[in-house]
Amino acid sequence: DMTATTTSSSNGPADAVNMPTIFRASWPATWDMIMHYLRPIMDVYVFSASLIFCVTPSVKPDDYSQWAFFRGNGVLFFWIPLLARSLFGVFHWMASVPILPAPLIHHDGPLLQFYPKWMLESVRETLTYRESNRSRLTEIGGTPVQLVTPDGIILDAMYFKGQGVSTSGPTVIRFNGNAETFELQEDILPHAYNVNGVNVLLFNYRGVGRSRWPRLWGSDMAGMLFGMWTTPSVCGTMLDAWTVLEYVVRGLRVPPSKVVLVGQSIGGAIATRVAAAHPSWPVALCNSRSFARLSSLAVELAPAFFGMPSGSSKARTMRAVTRGCLCATGWELDALAAWFKTPGFKWIEVVNSDHIILHQHSLHAALLRPAGGSSAPVSSMD
Repeated sequence: DMTATTTSSSNGPADAVNMPTIFRASWPATWDMIMHYLRPIMDVYVFSASLIFCVTPSVKPDDYSQWAFFRGNGVLFFWIPLLARSLFGVFHWMASVPILPAPLIHHDGPLLQFYPKWMLESVRETLTYRESNRSRLTEIGGTPVQLVTPDGIILDAMYFKGQGVSTSGPTVIRFNGNAETFELQEDILPHAYNVNGVNVLLFNYRGVGRSRWPRLWGSDMAGMLFGMWTTPSVCGTMLDAWTVLEYVVRGLRVPPSKVVLVGQSIGGAIATRVAAAHPSWPVALCNSRSFARLSSLAVELAPAFFGMPSGSSKARTMRAVTRGCLCATGWELDALAAWFKTPGFKWIEVVNSDHIILHQHSLHAALLRPAGGSSAPVSSMD
C-alpha cells in the first residue's frame, strides 16, 4: 500500500482545528518497501542454508549437478549472505546504541525488566519528569498525535497550532538530538512559534518514550524484536522522518514552501537527508549544531568514549576500528552531501564552543572548507 491514510478525532483540542490525529504514512519509495520485505526473506534463506550446509555431506569430486554447485560454493551462497545480514543486523544495532542512545535512555517498553537496578532508577526518574512536562505541554495547547510509519511503528507526536493561522499554515517540524525526547522541551519553544503564527510538530523517534512497535502475537517484546530485525536503525530513523514530513504535507495539507525542518545535532543530519531525498517538496531547512559526516565525528569521539588518551596508539587503533565498523554496518549520515541536494531555503546554526560536535567536524566548517579550490557560498550572521 503506497497510499497515506488519515483519521480525524473528535476528542480534545484537535477537534477545534479539524486536524487528523492518526495518520499512516505511505512508503517513500518502492525500493524501501522491497528492502523491508527482502531482509527477513534473506534471514530465512541464511538460516535454511546453514542447516543444509551442516547436515548434508560434502560434494564428491565427480558430482557436477546443480546441487553440487550450490554446496561447493559455500562462500558465495552462505558465508557472504550471512556476513551481510550480521553486519546490517546485529552489529548495526550494536553501533546504534552509542549513536542513538535515546531508545535505551527513554525506554518505556519490555526491555525495562532487564535493566540493572541503578539504570532502572535513572530511567524511571526521567520518565516521571517527561510525563510531568508532557502535561504542561498539553496545557498550553499541545494535541497528541499518532503517526504510523510505513513499517508499522507508532510514533508519538504533539501538535501545537499557531495563533491566527490554519493547520495548512507555516509549520515547523523539530527533529530531536540523539538523547532527546520532545517532552524534555521547555514550553517556551512551541509558544514562541505559536504566538508568531507558526504551527509546530514535535515527535519522538521509534523506541523513544511512547513511540513503540506494534504488538506481535500479543507480546510487546516480540513486536519490538521483530521490528528491530526487519528495519535497521538508520533506515527506521529515515522512515520516521519521512512519516512526519508526509503527515504535515499530505495529512495537514501544508504547502512544502511553508514547511520548515529544524534539526539539532544528529537531528540536523536526519532533517537534511529527508529534505534532500524529496526535492519535489522544497521545504526550508535549519541545520542546528550538527556534523558534516557522522563517521568523521564518531572516529574523533570514540577514544574519549572509552577513556583513551587521544594521542595514544590505542586511540589510533580505536579510530580505525570505529571507521571500519561504521562503514561495514551502514551507519553513515552524510549531511554534507545531502546539503547540496536540498532545493529549499536553508541555513545553519553553529556554536563554535560546542564540546560534543567539535567545530572542525561541523557542517558549517565543512561548507567553509575549500574543496576543489573553492568553498561553498555561505553567508554568516552573528
